[in-house]
Amino acid sequence: MFRTIRHPSPATVIALLALFIAMSGTAVAAGVVPVAKRALIADNAKKVQGKTVSQLLAHEQQPAKKALESDKIDGMHAQDVAALPGPASSATGLMVIKTQSAGQVADDGRTHPFSISCDAGQYVQSAGFSADNVVVAFESYPMSASTWSMDLAHMGANPAPANVTLYAVCIK
Repeated sequence: MFRTIRHPSPATVIALLALFIAMSGTAVAAGVVPVAKRALIADNAKKVQGKTVSQLLAHEQQPAKKALESDKIDGMHAQDVAALPGPASSATGLMVIKTQSAGQVADDGRTHPFSISCDAGQYVQSAGFSADNVVVAFESYPMSASTWSMDLAHMGANPAPANVTLYAVCIK
C-alpha cells in the first residue's frame, strides 16, 4: 500500500528558507539581502564629495577669503556672533528665586489660601512650598503676572500646626 507524501505548507517552506539563510552566515546573507550590499559602499565618500583626506586638508589650509559686507549679521562676522552669550548663559541672570515665610496651616480639615508675589517688574513663572508637617496643595495657580496662589491643607497625623515656606521663580 502506497502512502502519499503531502507537500509542505507555504509557512513551512518560508520558515525553512529563513533557517537556511540564518545558518549560512553573513557571507550568503550579504548576497541574498540587497540592502547589505549598500553597506559595502562607504557613505563617508558621499559626504566629502569624493575628496581624499589630503585634498580636504589642503582646502582647509588655504587662506580664508576676505569677509564681505554681505557676510555680516548686524555688522558682526560669524565668529563675533558665535562669541555672544547664548540663551542658557544669559537666562541665569534673569531668574530669581523668592522665599517667603507664610505662617502656619492649622489641622482643622480646611484649605487655607497662601500667595507669594514677585518684586516690581518681575513675572512669576512657578511656585511651590515646603512644610515641617504633612501639607497637601489642593490648588496652585498664577493669580496675576506677578502673584502665585496656593490652597494648602494640613493632612498629618501630628495635630501640631505646620509651618509653611513659599517659593516663587521670578523672571526679571
